[in-house]
Amino acid sequence: MLVYDELDDPRPPTVTSVRLRDAGNEISRRFVDTCVHTARHLHTDGHIRNSFGRPIPVLVHYDTIAAQTEAANPPGLPDDFVAWVHAQ
Repeated sequence: MLVYDELDDPRPPTVTSVRLRDAGNEISRRFVDTCVHTARHLHTDGHIRNSFGRPIPVLVHYDTIAAQTEAANPPGLPDDFVAWVHAQ
């Protein structure tokens, strides 16, 4: 994740630092959206089933791991992983 942590910088935030933070957040959001979309496409087109012989969950290990992993996979497929994440 691209992060500008203002807590590590003793100087007050500047317009530039805020823009950098916001740009980093937007890049991260788009990256995760692309990962989720790609995983869905791989499932829908059968690439995962054809490659592994069965559907397997694609884990999106980023910010909101459980929600992003659920969004990336067919319903029910990542349930064991999502339950494990919530148990942590």
